[in-house]
Amino acid sequence: MIIFEKIRWKNLLSTGNHFTEVDFTRSPNTLIIGENGAGKSTILDALCFVLFDKPFRKVKKGQLINSINERDCLVEIEFHIGNREYKVVRGQKPAKFEIYQNGKLLNQPGSKRDYQDTLERQILRLNFKSFTQIVILGNASFTPFMQLKAADRRTVIEDLLDIGIFSSMGQLLKERIATNKGERNDVDYNIKLADDRLQIQKQNLKEKQQQQKDGVKVKQELIKEYQDEKAEIIKQGKQLAEEVKVLAEDIGNTEGLRDQIREVERTEQRLEDEIKRLNKEIKFYEDNDHCPTCEQELDDLVASTHIVQRKDKITDLQNKSRDTKSEWDKIRGQLDSLETKAEEHSKKTQQGVLLYKRTRDIDANIQTVQDEIENYRTLFSTLKTQRSLNLRHNSQIIERRKNPYWGKRNSSTSHLFY
Repeated sequence: MIIFEKIRWKNLLSTGNHFTEVDFTRSPNTLIIGENGAGKSTILDALCFVLFDKPFRKVKKGQLINSINERDCLVEIEFHIGNREYKVVRGQKPAKFEIYQNGKLLNQPGSKRDYQDTLERQILRLNFKSFTQIVILGNASFTPFMQLKAADRRTVIEDLLDIGIFSSMGQLLKERIATNKGERNDVDYNIKLADDRLQIQKQNLKEKQQQQKDGVKVKQELIKEYQDEKAEIIKQGKQLAEEVKVLAEDIGNTEGLRDQIREVERTEQRLEDEIKRLNKEIKFYEDNDHCPTCEQELDDLVASTHIVQRKDKITDLQNKSRDTKSEWDKIRGQLDSLETKAEEHSKKTQQGVLLYKRTRDIDANIQTVQDEIENYRTLFSTLKTQRSLNLRHNSQIIERRKNPYWGKRNSSTSHLFY
């Protein structure tokens, strides 16, 4: 129960710069009388202003300041509730608001509204509406109880019966409902977001799966091209090997032909040497009448006989030389043919080596492409596994978030709301 003891004010409405004080403890009841305009209602304005920061009458708070001094408006009130003594000081120009309990200033929060809330809820346990309906009755602001709004009637009753806890619970419930609604909206948004992620993951997986299939198909076609090329090379290689084998058999007698050519050339040389010798002897008989060795005269018949014999022999030797040259030409032609074949054999052998190297390169390329295909499949398998894990995880999140009370089971006040 609130017991008012003293109230005093200055520079409030028509009062001046000296305090006007009313002591409510001088008698059990205090009666204030006076003519109109004497300042009876000023005490009510002072009481409402100091406790609730608003006047009792329907005037602006700024109009409470003395219009002459226009500053230093100050109201102080003392009262006790139970065994606790309180003093409230409130002023304008400069603004001032202080609450003392048992002579000690209560801690002032940063917000004036929080400090006022402390006064109304924890100390007075009345708000302005209840105070003017229960404690102060006057023409200025009194409204019959049944004409009050439902919320105001509820507030008055709760203040009278001290059951404001139910309003507090209701307010907490509203705040909790609003919080739950906001959280539910967040949950719905997260569910939608998770669903969108799932759809994106499904689409990405589908695209990657198609890319993997297309990639594998391209690689398989490339392998088929390599295999076809290798088969064609093997076919060419077999044909080339047969040709090389035949050429090898044909050029096997090359050295024999070279030996024959050398022998024919030696025979030709001997024939030429013999013809030269015979021509020299013929010239001797034609140019000399005496023998240089025995110095005997050479008979013309004998010289003619020697000359004819040597010319006949030269003719035989020239015929043999022509035969030898013909044989040489024949052997040379055979050898040239074999050398051409030998050159062709060398080229075809080199082609065979290149074909073999190409088959080795094709095998390496095929292995590389097969490894790439395996990497595609491994990657796709990994993507499928990851997708399965993501789907399971997101599904669990969605199921948990569909519970409107998810994440709130540990609240100390949850039993009030569930």
